[in-house]
Amino acid sequence: MGGPIFPHFGHPYVTTSRITFTSVDGRRIVVLDRKGRKRWEKRCTERLRLERLRGDLLYFQCGSALSGFDPETGATWSLGTPPAGRNVFFDSDTGSVYAGSTDFRDDSMLALDPKNLKARWTACGVQRIIHETDSTVIVTRARREYEADSSFTVHDCELMGHSRASGDVLWSIPCGDRICEGGEGVGRWLVIPSDRFSPERGVTAIVDADTGTTRCSMGSSLTDIQETNGVLVGLEHLEPSKDRLVRFDPASCKTWEGPDLVTKEVLQYHLAGPYVITAGWVDLACFDDATGKRLWEKHRQVEWSAPIGTSMILADFDKPTHAARIVLIAITTGGERTLYSEKVTERDESEFRPW
Repeated sequence: MGGPIFPHFGHPYVTTSRITFTSVDGRRIVVLDRKGRKRWEKRCTERLRLERLRGDLLYFQCGSALSGFDPETGATWSLGTPPAGRNVFFDSDTGSVYAGSTDFRDDSMLALDPKNLKARWTACGVQRIIHETDSTVIVTRARREYEADSSFTVHDCELMGHSRASGDVLWSIPCGDRICEGGEGVGRWLVIPSDRFSPERGVTAIVDADTGTTRCSMGSSLTDIQETNGVLVGLEHLEPSKDRLVRFDPASCKTWEGPDLVTKEVLQYHLAGPYVITAGWVDLACFDDATGKRLWEKHRQVEWSAPIGTSMILADFDKPTHAARIVLIAITTGGERTLYSEKVTERDESEFRPW
């Protein structure tokens, strides 16, 4: 894995009848209809951040201005003034609002009131938010030792559950000096590779997100956890170019393994009915979920949306035309159609940021 990251549009948000993304230089929001015709465009004098607010609504932060945005109508509205020096994040599932500092040496997290963006409580040492339930927000916490202006090491790591209402610590799991980045949350569950907490490898713990207690464990180390019909699905890396989907029922602690997916590389996947779509660094493929048979494969870097029906939208870079594109992919056949493209300029390339 590795190599250059080619300039492309930002993550495509697909709503009822719109496709919304940021430009290559990160200073514009572009909105298309589902046929690829441009409907709206909004500009910012600096790089902006575009995220999902709830349902079909999005939000963006341009400098200190935080705005809601409806891609269907092009309407925007103020979401309030965020605290100074903070990037604000809305949880599109729960409606919670959090703010992290833009100061490298400030590792505090603020929980904000969604109505006015005023701070409700503060937690220090937060490295990232892992998951939320109706009552609990789960974070990784650590003590930082700064080595320079742009680097640090972490110590005394913990996986910690805070009350969403008050910020009180409800439970914690010590991780030593490991960075607790392996946990993922789905519904009421946390799925945590046990090697994050001990030398034992190849085991995954299923933890109740509200209490911090372990429900059961399974003999696979899984990543990219998803849920379908109450069953958790994760990716197990077996060997180079070979991965396996593992299904797990937290209620019964029963596990189903398979199918094996053989392709150049799998870093993430989407379930789409009877199909599994996978993506690696420069690889996109589709498999039969029952047999693992590879149906098609494409070699390119992509930024993709979740499948909708029998198609999906992705952003990529086309080398022959030196253009950033929005492309429609037919899941069943791999057939594709370019919906929209823009030539990538030297200025675009200099200002492109992949994350």
